[in-house]
Amino acid sequence: MWILLPLLWTSRSEKKRRAGFGIGFLSGLGFWLINLKWIWTVTGLGAVTMALYLAVYFGIFGAFAANSANPWRKEVKVATEIPARFREMWRSLGYAAMLGGWWCGMEWIRGWMLTGFGWNGLGVAFHNNLIMAQNAEFVGVYGLSFLPVFFSAVAVQVGRRFYLQAKEQSVKLLHWDFATAMLVIMGSFTVGSVRFSHAGSGEQIEAKVLLAQQNIPQTAGKVEWPREEILGGFTDLVSGALADLDAQTHEDLKATSAEGSETPVVIRKPDWVIWPEATLVDRFFTLEDGSRVPETMTLSDLLDDIREMGDFTF
Repeated sequence: MWILLPLLWTSRSEKKRRAGFGIGFLSGLGFWLINLKWIWTVTGLGAVTMALYLAVYFGIFGAFAANSANPWRKEVKVATEIPARFREMWRSLGYAAMLGGWWCGMEWIRGWMLTGFGWNGLGVAFHNNLIMAQNAEFVGVYGLSFLPVFFSAVAVQVGRRFYLQAKEQSVKLLHWDFATAMLVIMGSFTVGSVRFSHAGSGEQIEAKVLLAQQNIPQTAGKVEWPREEILGGFTDLVSGALADLDAQTHEDLKATSAEGSETPVVIRKPDWVIWPEATLVDRFFTLEDGSRVPETMTLSDLLDDIREMGDFTF
């Protein structure tokens, strides 16, 4: 919730748009240089270039926060009367909502602009909070980013208001915009709790799953093994795993029989075998003897054969 407080606090005075962009850009550059460390293992220049590009979105947000969505562009007196405090509350919540919506829009654009790189949005911060993450069902990961920006923007405005009130020796403990922001968080938490509590109440199917994974060497994205070897390797891998599971089940039966126990033995045979999505680099045909051979038909040949069956549109 507090990740954007330093960035938003820099726009507490009448900043120019260029200064806001610069502060946001530097913040984004530092963020992405750290978070793109996995690209450094491939190319340092690529990591720096990517960080410079992605930091532009932080810069645009900073410019917006320092100009159009800056609640301190005009001098505002500390509200003391109830009507003025209500206007102060709505003004604060309005600016916070503008900033939250703008940030979500920037992340959405980043997800498709120039081929898109939507990785590691602010909503990912909720990946360890399964209750709050349930709200992604309604707003998606981009929508989850709204809450921390909204709350941070309200907190910054309340913090500055405390400072101004302290200078005038008229501190108000209750700030209605902060209370409203807390209610929004509590509402999101409540919705997430309800959804999470009903997650396992529907019909469930228990299944034993066998995951198969080979260490297939690749060079610059090119698979070095022939397709027949890849398929044969996975077939042998699964066959060996099934044999091991059968042996374990047999040992369990022997142990249970020797002990005279009436405890049922769990059959370890899997209900579902999962291979990686890139296991088969081509289509395969199964022959009558059970063997598999790769399809050598080209896409053009395949389309020609389909067209012979009817007047289809591709």
